[in-house]
Amino acid sequence: EGKKILIFGSNSAIPQSIAENLIVKGASIIFISNEVHDDARISKITKDYLVHFNYHITDSIGTLFNEQLFRFSPFDGIVFAGGIGGVRPIKLNQP
Repeated sequence: EGKKILIFGSNSAIPQSIAENLIVKGASIIFISNEVHDDARISKITKDYLVHFNYHITDSIGTLFNEQLFRFSPFDGIVFAGGIGGVRPIKLNQP
């Protein structure tokens, strides 16, 4: 209760369900989505915090935190549910 959680990825049911569960327990949610979309389920979860940012470009993560998320910090937890589809060997993945 009273925790602030940052969730990367809001385009699928998994992060949305995690957010709904956390809100029931009294947490505040800040979503980071790499796509601009109008999802009725997200608007039911939270109306205040949805930042549209391509977090797959790792060079700009510092900018995201320093310029956009600074006003919401500190965070009590982070959920990363914003993976890229496709199965491939681990050696082919980047940070």
